[in-house]
Amino acid sequence: GNYAEFHLRDGRRPLMRSSLSALEAELDARGFVRTHRSWLVNGQAVTALSPEGSGDYRVELGDVVAPLSRRYPDALRRLRGEP
Repeated sequence: GNYAEFHLRDGRRPLMRSSLSALEAELDARGFVRTHRSWLVNGQAVTALSPEGSGDYRVELGDVVAPLSRRYPDALRRLRGEP
């Protein structure tokens, strides 16, 4: 359904009843980036970007690893700090 799970720095993983697209619209101004159909990441928390092949990337946020799909090229540019 319309639930989102958050991975917080202190290890908590609370659930919120909201669609990911609604969260994306709300959190975009705070530096969150949609990297996959099921992932939003805090751009300021990214510790590494690694190519996975076929245009996809692996986004590391400390201990959490998120996918970056080639279908989100703007996300890669934003995470790299490119205009």
